[in-house]
Amino acid sequence: MMRNLSNIKVLFATLGVVALAMGTVGCADEETNPGTSGTPDATADAATGDSTGGGDAAGPDVADPCDPNPCLNGGTCSDSGGTAACACPTGFEGANCETVIDPCEGYTCPARAPRCLGTDKNTYTTYGAGTCINSDGAARCEYTVADETVCPTGEVCTTTDACVVPADPSDYTFGGTGSFVTDLQIGGIAENIPNCGFDLNGDNEVDNGLGALAGGLGSILGDIDLATILTETIAEGSLVILLEWIDYDGADDSDFTVNGFYGTPADEATWDYADAAAGNGTFTVEPESFSIVTGQPLISFPSSSTGGEMIAGPSDFGLSIPLGEIVLSVTVSDTQLSGTAAADATGVAITGGQLGGAVKIEELVGAINGYIESSCSCLGLEGTPLIEYFDDATRPACNAPDPAASTCGPDEDTCGMINQFCSAIFLVLSGDVDSNDNGVTKYDALSVGVCAEAVGGSFDSLTPEPAP
Repeated sequence: MMRNLSNIKVLFATLGVVALAMGTVGCADEETNPGTSGTPDATADAATGDSTGGGDAAGPDVADPCDPNPCLNGGTCSDSGGTAACACPTGFEGANCETVIDPCEGYTCPARAPRCLGTDKNTYTTYGAGTCINSDGAARCEYTVADETVCPTGEVCTTTDACVVPADPSDYTFGGTGSFVTDLQIGGIAENIPNCGFDLNGDNEVDNGLGALAGGLGSILGDIDLATILTETIAEGSLVILLEWIDYDGADDSDFTVNGFYGTPADEATWDYADAAAGNGTFTVEPESFSIVTGQPLISFPSSSTGGEMIAGPSDFGLSIPLGEIVLSVTVSDTQLSGTAAADATGVAITGGQLGGAVKIEELVGAINGYIESSCSCLGLEGTPLIEYFDDATRPACNAPDPAASTCGPDEDTCGMINQFCSAIFLVLSGDVDSNDNGVTKYDALSVGVCAEAVGGSFDSLTPEPAP
């Protein structure tokens, strides 16, 4: 929900610089003979082979085992004690990289989940069993469509329940006490912000890939202060996160539920952040905060408890992040919420709050492709996704057309920038969490850690639809 982040060109240009830097190789230091002066004690004469330092004459030249290169299929040769040693590229093995590895041997493609496709995302689509193919030495699964159902008028497509009549969020009854999140920061993004989050992979370390990524970009970009941008976005009322505490009886309560909503100041014309941060804010709730299937809050932390520190979750947490013209709408899975909770005059306050979970790389890819599909016809992709991320992927693939062939004009600079740095995106955006408990390690998600503070706040109705 970050607004005013208009430096999208600088962001993608930076990704290109990072990608280029990751491909460079440093030069080895020159060696010197140890001595009192720190300089070589003998210099070979290039013409005679004699030594000006009084040593014995150089021996006969030693044959280079890598000349010619014995490594096949693009293998890289190195001298290992006078013997050629081959480093094989992906898909090959053997002393000379002569053996082709079949990545599909013994591999079964996972089932592909149903999807909502079509220009209006209202076609429920299912898939047959996947077929494994060898893609440059890596296993990749291809799927064929098994069935397509266009949802009837008045129904919407969902990946869990096919076509359903959408629930009416106005049927929801608000209850309990409320909170307004006054401060929200990506953990570790600045020196004064702790590395918030949780241990998601059992290594006794806080996992926050998003914080590391954002902090690194902030250091490189220099003129983009993401922490300040988030602070300003909340202060101006553009990012309003509300919490509803159901059956909360105080600091020693051990059985309550915390629901989360996105909201809007009740009176945007008279919005005063300082007054809201003092616990006097009144808000309305965005209808998009509710499930179209059940009509219940999309964000709900069950089995919450206190006793020194409040613990709530896990829950899925929907997040929309505007980056200039791009809005990345993703789901943070298995989100937990912790902190010190205490009732104040108008609701519940949270101090030292932390929110952590993981967002699947596939979600981020889908969000970027969604923007490209709707806004970047100038790239000429004609329905082909710019970025492909397969269900069994160990890496993404870019279908970027030649930038020189792009017809993108000045008003479509963002499209051209994404296309130009397509591959670079995934050199800095890589998973650090395995989101599937299936016994196969695959880092397919990016950990997220967020610091939060909140005060009491009031809300009991939905945000009205804007006037036509």
